[in-house]
Amino acid sequence: MCRRIKNGKLSKDAILMIPPIEFKSNYSNYPSDFPVSERNKSLPILHFAIGFDDKRMIDYLLSFHPTIDKIQPALLFAIKCKQLKIVEKLLAAGGNINDPMLFSTAVYSGSTVMAKFLFNHGAPVDSKICIKGCSPLVKAAEYNNVDLMKILIDNGADVNFLSSNRVKNSTCTPLMAACSKSAREPIEFLLDHPNIDVNIVDHKHENCIFYVGTLTGSY
Repeated sequence: MCRRIKNGKLSKDAILMIPPIEFKSNYSNYPSDFPVSERNKSLPILHFAIGFDDKRMIDYLLSFHPTIDKIQPALLFAIKCKQLKIVEKLLAAGGNINDPMLFSTAVYSGSTVMAKFLFNHGAPVDSKICIKGCSPLVKAAEYNNVDLMKILIDNGADVNFLSSNRVKNSTCTPLMAACSKSAREPIEFLLDHPNIDVNIVDHKHENCIFYVGTLTGSY
C-alpha cells in the first residue's frame, strides 16, 4: 500500500473498506485488531494501519504532516484499539490532548491504563459526555473499575446521574449499572458515597434497593 501511495496510484487520504472475510475470526487473541464497533466500516488508511498495528505505514502516513482534522479521529480510534504507543505518536504529531472525548473514549473502551495516561497528560474529564445514552461513570461501574470511577467523581461526576438509553428505552444510575453486573467493588464504593441516593427509580420504576436485593447473597 505504501508503494501504491508513493507511485501516485492511491491517495494517502483514500477511504477503504476491508471485506468481513478478511478479518480474523478470534478478536480476543488480537488486542491490536479493530474494535467490534468499527468492523466492516469504510475508514481512512491511517485507521486501518492503527487497527492492524502497522507502525511502518503509520509513520509513512504521518510523514505527510496531516492536519488536526485527520489526526484527531485517528487518535480516538487508537484509543478504542488500546494502542498506547500509537496514541503517544499521534499526540506528538499534533493530536489535541484537550479534546474531552479522549478520556471518555478510554473509559468506554475499558482501558484503565489508557484513561490514566490521558488524564495524567492533561486530558480533560467531562463526566457529562454520554455515548449511546450511557455516562462514563455508568460504564466504569459496569466494567468494575473503581479507579476510573474515583477519577470521574473527583472531577465532578454525579453519582446519582440517571443515564437514558434511547435505543433500549431504558434508564439507570451508576449504582444500578454496577448491580446489573454484580460488580461488588463499585457497589460498595457507591453505597459508601455520602451523596448516594438509593431511591431513584429507573424506567421500570425500580430503585437501587431492588437492584441490590437481586444480588443473591450479596446483601
